[in-house]
Amino acid sequence: MGIFPIGSLVMLDTHEMGVIYKANPDPKFMDRPLVILVSRDQKGDVKKEFADLMDVDGQGRFKRSVVKTLDPNKYHIDIAKYFI
Repeated sequence: MGIFPIGSLVMLDTHEMGVIYKANPDPKFMDRPLVILVSRDQKGDVKKEFADLMDVDGQGRFKRSVVKTLDPNKYHIDIAKYFI
């Protein structure tokens, strides 16, 4: 288990919300898990777009980072839908 438990809703520095999907196996990067971005298609169905927080841009900086955890009830997000 990483810093963020699987299924946690988080806010990223890109102003995207994500659901923690898998912890990073490297103990040095426990704060860089794999997340499922919270988004929906035109029909309103959940889209499963993954983001690896280890991804870097052309200058070696991380593309995304977790800013804080969020309460899924406050945002009316059913976390289970992202795992089905």
